[in-house]
This record gives sequence, C-alpha cells and structure tokens, in this order.
Amino acid sequence: MVPSSREVVDKHFLSLQEVLKSDELKKNFSYYVQLLHDQVYKDFLEIQKDGFNKAFSDDLERGELSFEKFDQFFLSLSQSRKVRSGGVFELIIENLLKFLAYPIDTQKKIDNKRVDFVLPSVEFYKKNPLNAVLLSAKRTTRERWKQVVPEVSQSNQFFLATIDKQITSDQLKEMQKHRVSIINTKENINSIDHYKNATNMVSFEYFIDFTLDHQKKTW
Repeated sequence: MVPSSREVVDKHFLSLQEVLKSDELKKNFSYYVQLLHDQVYKDFLEIQKDGFNKAFSDDLERGELSFEKFDQFFLSLSQSRKVRSGGVFELIIENLLKFLAYPIDTQKKIDNKRVDFVLPSVEFYKKNPLNAVLLSAKRTTRERWKQVVPEVSQSNQFFLATIDKQITSDQLKEMQKHRVSIINTKENINSIDHYKNATNMVSFEYFIDFTLDHQKKTW
C-alpha cells in the first residue's frame, strides 16, 4: 500500500523543479534540502495513516482485532521507517546534485566501503583521487558514519551530508581525525555554537562553491 521512497521524493522534486532555477538552488541549497525532507516526511505520515486504516478496516468491522496484529503492524512500520528515512535523504541529495548537472556515480564501492556518491565517477577517482569528491548522505549521523568512511589517505577528504542537529563536539573532533567533513544546513550551523566553531563543518552552499565547483574544473 505504500509507494516507494523514490516515487514520493520524485513527486515533490518534480513539483519543485518546475519553478526552481540552478542559481537559486546553489544560493539556497540548505533551504531546499530541508524543504524536500519536510515535505516527504509529511507525505509519509499521511500515507502511514491511510495504510493503517486500510490494514485494519476489515478487522474492525468483524471485531477481530488483536494485540498480536497491532504488535506485528507497528514493528514492521518501525523497521521500514528507519530504512526509508535514510534512503529518502540520499535521494533528495542525488536529485538536487543532478539538477545542478554535476556528473555523479551512485552507490559505488571505494576501498570495500559503499559510498553514496562519487563525483565525477569511480573511473576518475581511480586515476585522479585528489580531484575526486567522495560524499555520503545520512539524515542523522550517530555512530553510523564510521560504516561509510573509506580509507581516504589518497584523496583530499570524505564528505558526509546531513541535517543532524545532535552531533556533539567530541563526535566532530573524532570525525576530523578520520578526515571527515560534515555538510549541514546554514540554519543548523548558525544556531549551534560548536557547529559554527568546528573546522570540519561547512554549509551545503560552501561545499558547492568551494569544493564541487572548484574541483569540477579538473573533471
């Protein structure tokens, strides 16, 4: 009963694409990342509610509801929500970067770690790692960032895009030791002191201007 993550993301992105210009997106990338995330999240809340009503409407009429059915339903819902939320954020970043016409390989392995995005391509990275960009997207970081970070000794650094407001100062320092730079929204960075002071925390707009556009000249 639930559409795929890509279907829901594409629906909102296509609506946005009709009125969005590349210059506007570059200047306000943070805003549009958060906007799409919030729109998709709101959509899924409605989809879940409709799914619940459809799933139990017949049982309600027959008076056959049970704790086991509720328990099974909400366990399944919780598990699928965790998987979906991360996938949705990746799709949002992918759509926006492709809208800006950046060449990109998705879901590729680098040093036996799956990386969400390699710009411009894995083949370019193999030949010229210093000018390639490795990027993964996680809506929240927690400890999972270690699972996606390859050995980046031969590349400039590894970028992790997020909208997480809960990264601690110690976590940022640990990420810096692994040469991981965090990309977050301008609003989050400006509202959290240790984000503003972290040398490995940059906005989406800064990442586009000073990393992607700079490296693109070598692609």
